[in-house]
Amino acid sequence: EAVGRNLADLIIPTRYRERHRQALDRYLRTGERTIMDSRVELSALARDGREFPVELTVTNFTPGSSTYFAAYLRDHTAQRLAEAALGESELRFRTLIGQIGDYAIFMMDTDGRPTSWNEGVKRVLGYEEEEFLGRDIIPEIFLSQDLADGVPVREFGLAAERGSASNDRWMRRKDGTEFFALGITMSRRDAAGTLVGYAKIMRDQTQRKHMENELRRLGVIR
Repeated sequence: EAVGRNLADLIIPTRYRERHRQALDRYLRTGERTIMDSRVELSALARDGREFPVELTVTNFTPGSSTYFAAYLRDHTAQRLAEAALGESELRFRTLIGQIGDYAIFMMDTDGRPTSWNEGVKRVLGYEEEEFLGRDIIPEIFLSQDLADGVPVREFGLAAERGSASNDRWMRRKDGTEFFALGITMSRRDAAGTLVGYAKIMRDQTQRKHMENELRRLGVIR
């Protein structure tokens, strides 16, 4: 259904298509980049006409005289739902988060010890609820080199300062295996603005990372 058709007509909502065509034409004529080689969030169109939030990364490669593009789309519906749930009551939060199994989503206190758990934690990190809550989890899920380089301290510091920070990096499961996590760390504050903890949302994207590395090795993408 998709091969050979204009991709913009399939996945870009109608109101954005002309802007997309203008940006593509400008890039091909002048090389001016807008979203190329960067990660952006926008709305995409599903086959049934439903709009949903996605994360998009586009890169290009030019074998010979032709120009090709590689696009990576990641459905952000679950992450948006998780972020919205953080502002809900504890009961509402647990109800919403319980519906999301592909993402590890959990809250932590200011010391980085988990205060909540969802099924995604078991699927992504391998921890059961009773062994996860209250655990000093940071030294276990971050790689040794990142711990030595102070990555967790910087990440939580940035989240406290700006409200959120990316946690896209290689991390470690309970059994010691490494996986590539895509997600975000967000600060949590009370009504007075005092920092009361953090929330982490992450998804296992190891397969995608290996695919990107292989495409780079083959020279398909930079």
